[in-house]
Amino acid sequence: MPPKPKPSIETLTSAAAAAEYSSSVEAWGEGLAAQVGRLCRWAVANGGKFDCPKAEPPT
Repeated sequence: MPPKPKPSIETLTSAAAAAEYSSSVEAWGEGLAAQVGRLCRWAVANGGKFDCPKAEPPT
């Protein structure tokens, strides 16, 4: 599991740095959600009874 991005001091003083940090946190969260979805669908394919999220097409 990749570590959550850490904010820098610049995120407090620069709108561009804050936007970049926000974007990196969003991408990190989406990556984790995709991992959970893949694990869930694997578990269902192997007999598990779960309501898994649908696979999102890559962008």
